[in-house]
Amino acid sequence: EAGAFADCTQLEKVLIPRSAALGGAEDEDALTESVFATNTILLVYEGSYAHTYAERKGCLYEIVTDGEEGGRTLQKDGITYFILNGEAIAVDCDSSITSVTVPSTVEGYPVTTLRETFRGKTALKNVTLSKGLKTISSYAFEKSGITSIEIPDSVTAVGEFAFSECAALESVKFSANMSRISEDCFNGSGLTSVTIPGNIKRVESYAFSNCDSMKRITIEDGVTYIERNAFSGYGYTEVHIPKTVKTIEDYAFSCSSLKKVTLEEGVQNIGSAFSMSGIESIVLPSTVTSLDWYAFDNCRSLKSITIPGTLQYISYYAFRNCTGLTEVILEEGVRYIEAGAFADCTQLEKVLIPR
Repeated sequence: EAGAFADCTQLEKVLIPRSAALGGAEDEDALTESVFATNTILLVYEGSYAHTYAERKGCLYEIVTDGEEGGRTLQKDGITYFILNGEAIAVDCDSSITSVTVPSTVEGYPVTTLRETFRGKTALKNVTLSKGLKTISSYAFEKSGITSIEIPDSVTAVGEFAFSECAALESVKFSANMSRISEDCFNGSGLTSVTIPGNIKRVESYAFSNCDSMKRITIEDGVTYIERNAFSGYGYTEVHIPKTVKTIEDYAFSCSSLKKVTLEEGVQNIGSAFSMSGIESIVLPSTVTSLDWYAFDNCRSLKSITIPGTLQYISYYAFRNCTGLTEVILEEGVRYIEAGAFADCTQLEKVLIPR
């Protein structure tokens, strides 16, 4: 059943018989939760239920025939590799290592993937990733002691929680061939600044949440979507949203230290993205067509807001409890102001309502 061997991180490989259905059922719809830890290699028979499971879950696996156990492991410079289908996959390293280089090849095999290789390795401070690496899997460096990371351009995918809770991690340089920053990727890390390059199209939920040492965020043209709580936390005071960003989800910039926000023309959909932030003023661009419930709820330092006529609908509680708000400019074109939109804005004395 699901979770039967979850978090058994020392379990290197398992031979799955043809009769076994992983996840609790033989149909593919049941393959929703992991049975094994992500670093466990499944030895499966071609066409078996376990083969289907491994493919759909993105597990490490090797197809075997009767009498074979498949794969082999080797160790080099403190790193343990599993050789699979002609490639080397880094699965673990010595806990005492303080500095390491992940090579492009080991004994002639290209090193293509990091699994949970450096997870919890608090002694590790310096790591160099060589060109040729393709995938950094979920939890690869979680809670490790690394201080900086440069992701080579050969990398196309970085998994969830890959660098989460790396308290000493201060800087990161992204691969030019990544298209997204995964959920919780740097959550709780020690990053002091970050530049999101234009090749990154999507910043997923909680990617940089709780990075309380963060002082500067740079988002370059090309980024299109910022998911919920992507940068929620404390530390940075200013953010500039480029014209390529179309959607900003709930609590994306819920940051009490945030004072200044610049939104370029091009931004269209804003959820409760700035709720509970410390912003003092905001001008919504004319391209904004959707402002969700609680968009600026509890922004108590907000003093003025300009709402363009292209935004016809101001949602429920959009500016509720903005107790410092003294000026609201509603441009001609605004048609609906829902109940509670400016509730508890006790300093707001008068507002000109357009025709």
